[in-house]
Amino acid sequence: MASYTLDAWPAFLQGAVSRLIFSGAHPGGGLRNVSEAHAMVDVALSLVEQPPPAGRWLLEEKSTSTRTNTLFSLAMIRQQQQQQQQQQPGQLHTAQPPPSVVLITNPFHQLRSYLTLRKAAQQAGMDVQLYVAAPPFAGHCGYGHWLLDAAMDQVDFWRDVGALGYYRLRGWL
Repeated sequence: MASYTLDAWPAFLQGAVSRLIFSGAHPGGGLRNVSEAHAMVDVALSLVEQPPPAGRWLLEEKSTSTRTNTLFSLAMIRQQQQQQQQQQPGQLHTAQPPPSVVLITNPFHQLRSYLTLRKAAQQAGMDVQLYVAAPPFAGHCGYGHWLLDAAMDQVDFWRDVGALGYYRLRGWL
């Protein structure tokens, strides 16, 4: 997760993205008993002298799957859009460009994340410009032996292949 935060960082600093949504609970409570979203915020906080202004980093800690990550994040994007419109009372609301969403996740998970977000946005009637960042592959390390690390990489790969099939059967892709 730290690598995803680091991959998002240059785009945030350069102004290419205006907000970061750190999304994900952890079904088992996680190693430190903190959400995936909170762990990513911790990494981001270590990179700055002070946090950004309110509303620039959004924390979503309820989701426990790619689908709920997508649904909850889209709801946050819609809420941000509505707040922007309310902050401009009396102005004619001209057509705003659709929000851009950049997905940053591990390479095994990119296809499912992209397809799930695209489908959920269509079903919600939201127009979004969807991009997938291409962070370098960072395999597992720390399982005690390189063969165990490689085995965990295979588990992740095949888990996501199976999840693609499951999501397809559920109509989520």
